[in-house]
Amino acid sequence: MRYLTWDEVKSLDKFLVEDNDDAVGIEIHTGFCDLSADNCYGKPETVKAYSLEELAGGDFIRMGTKTLRAVVSNRLYWTDSQNWVENSGTDAAYIGARRGHGYEYERAILTFKDTLERLPDEEVISLERFMVRDNKRVRAVRILPGYMGIGGSNTSGFSSDSERIRDYPLEYLKNNEFIWVQGVSVRALVDDVLYFCREGADGNSKVFTLNYRERDTIFRGEGVAYDTIAATEVVLLLK
Repeated sequence: MRYLTWDEVKSLDKFLVEDNDDAVGIEIHTGFCDLSADNCYGKPETVKAYSLEELAGGDFIRMGTKTLRAVVSNRLYWTDSQNWVENSGTDAAYIGARRGHGYEYERAILTFKDTLERLPDEEVISLERFMVRDNKRVRAVRILPGYMGIGGSNTSGFSSDSERIRDYPLEYLKNNEFIWVQGVSVRALVDDVLYFCREGADGNSKVFTLNYRERDTIFRGEGVAYDTIAATEVVLLLK
């Protein structure tokens, strides 16, 4: 797995495509974004598709204040208006001018040759021990307890407590007890998809996932000060 450094990304003069065994292209979607909706991106009004072969060695793609520069090891790299480098295994979005009760958007979405399969919710809920099966890319799950600011005098993002970070290799997880993270049980890692389960307000269990393309997520916990909450990041470590 190759990661580009900031200097590598910023020094590029043409679009770089290298070492991709799953990503096959990019789709550029434009449309209307309702930030108050659970899924804020509505049906795209336009879609333009690029294969990796078309992108390789070509011009960068400009998307609002973002400049798409590379797809390397199944990750999309771009710079913003301040020349900061960002990357994602799924997408990049630019929120533009206001329109009605929402905003116009441009969104670059990586496309892949393989579809991620998902276990039925009922199977995940019924598990009694941690299930590990058929993982080709993920080698371990990292749990990073820490804290997050929520306003007031603390507007910082997530920061981990380095002394409490723990890695769980797949061999350890298999048939072991569930991991608990901020009231959420981590139950299975199958086909490079990690499964979580949380009891909803209605008393029913809710299943949600994290896959190797997304790689990390943060769970918010209870307040530890008026402007700070406990939080835990879960990261999939790849081979």
